[in-house]
Amino acid sequence: MKWIVKHRLVALLLAAAMFFWASLGAMAQSSSPSLTPSPSANGASMAQVTLDDQPLFPLQHPMGAFSVQERASAVSQRLKRLAKDPEVDAATSFQVRSAPDRADIVAGEQIILTITTKDAQSAGRSTQDLASGHVSIIQQAIDQYRETHDSRHVLHRGIYVAIATTLFLIALIFLRILLPRFHARLNSWKGSRIRAIRIQQLELLSEDQIIGLLVSTTKFLRQPLVLGLLYCYVLAVLGIFPGTKGLAMQLLDYLIAAIKLLWDGFIAYLPNLAVLVVIGAFAYYITKFFKLILSSIERGIIGFPGFYQEWAKPTSQIVQFLIITGAIAIAVPYLPGAGSPALQGISIFLGIFVSLGATAVVANVFAGLALTYTRAFHPGDRVKIADTTGDVVERTFLVTRVSTPKNVVVTIPNSMVLANHIINFSAAEDPAGLILHTTITLGYDVPWPRVHEVLIAAALATQHILPEPSPFVLQTSLGDFNVSYEINAYTDQPSKMMTIYSELHQQIQSHCNEADIEILSPHYAAVRDGNQTTIPEDYLPKNYSAPGFRINPLSAPFQQGQVNGQKEN
Repeated sequence: MKWIVKHRLVALLLAAAMFFWASLGAMAQSSSPSLTPSPSANGASMAQVTLDDQPLFPLQHPMGAFSVQERASAVSQRLKRLAKDPEVDAATSFQVRSAPDRADIVAGEQIILTITTKDAQSAGRSTQDLASGHVSIIQQAIDQYRETHDSRHVLHRGIYVAIATTLFLIALIFLRILLPRFHARLNSWKGSRIRAIRIQQLELLSEDQIIGLLVSTTKFLRQPLVLGLLYCYVLAVLGIFPGTKGLAMQLLDYLIAAIKLLWDGFIAYLPNLAVLVVIGAFAYYITKFFKLILSSIERGIIGFPGFYQEWAKPTSQIVQFLIITGAIAIAVPYLPGAGSPALQGISIFLGIFVSLGATAVVANVFAGLALTYTRAFHPGDRVKIADTTGDVVERTFLVTRVSTPKNVVVTIPNSMVLANHIINFSAAEDPAGLILHTTITLGYDVPWPRVHEVLIAAALATQHILPEPSPFVLQTSLGDFNVSYEINAYTDQPSKMMTIYSELHQQIQSHCNEADIEILSPHYAAVRDGNQTTIPEDYLPKNYSAPGFRINPLSAPFQQGQVNGQKEN
């Protein structure tokens, strides 16, 4: 009920404003028909005789040294002086004095205007008849001038201005009050009067989108409405006062001309607008169709052999971009001013801008597409790109972001990613998982079966190392002084490989200590006399003992040398 009362009150206020504006227009029109002459049809130059900016009649021919404009200006000044003189009676003071070649309009002894035979011929009337018609117009204009400049009319004009101002302020206040309430009422209609637009199971516009569209439209129309009210208010106020009525009529003519120009342009543009609507509708619905199909693929509802689910989202973006770009390319010739030099200049500028500044961007975009469709990695994978190791947190068309184990996010351009080798620790197709490996070196004196046993036990004691498949040891080299043992173990937690390696090294160190194995890489030169062999004890004879040292006198080598010399002699 309150809503209906408010609507009626607004309707009454608008009706009052329209009535007030119509009354002003009628007041302006009531005096203008007899004062405004018809333009000349012979194409001659013409100047208007005016009184208080109101046109009375035209003059088309000069007289003597006076041009047409000077002649009309002089007559206008004389009429204004007479209109201000209270002793001049408009009904009786003006007379016509005829002569063979002219007719003079006089007020007392003062000649106001001389009508020549050329003036009469241009009007298609006699000099006497034309002068009498001008006298009638002058008398009406002076009466109206004095009436409008009367002190009583000044009070009436003040009242009209107050009414116009009040109506204008009330309109602004109601706009400010009613629009938020209208928006609240739209939200209350959600689900009742405003429902989603659907085609079977496909939702084109949701209830929230419809309400948002209506709210945005009203907010957009509010400013032009306020400007229109302000323009009408200015016109009304200017039209009240005689001195500014001509300006008001001129502003009104501007408004009408602008509206007519816009309307004519809109009517002429309707065919192109229809083409644009068809292009936009086609692009919109074809985009919705592909988006529906690709979103279904992404959710796993439908599938195509060789097309993976993670391809659905980037493919949807690419298809949407291509459809919109194609629609714009087709629609450009139908846009207003499509063939103008300004639009052509903008197109050239954009082309140069894109060609010069977007080379790296385009390279990154194509690299992003290549990474997407080659499935090199996915978000969440543990990867190594060049010297950066970490988990992929985001992959866009331009960059790839990797979070390192130190919680540092590294942003790598896709072109750089594509130019380097990529190690993906999470992409193993073997369900057994990722193999982690590390190497230690031990001397030849430690039996290799014992080393294998200790390393496998250390691996199985490490958290996140899988017991099946079981760890295994490879002897990767037999060096000059030591043997290299590589322990290999499976894990299904590649993102925790740093902590797994750390714990594995700890377990290897602990198990070797428990097995009385020193983790050394011995480098030595053995003197065989008196030293234990480096062959493990399991491979030595049971009666093996280390050989003794041979001790010779210090002089023995020299004596042996002398004996050998004597034998040679």
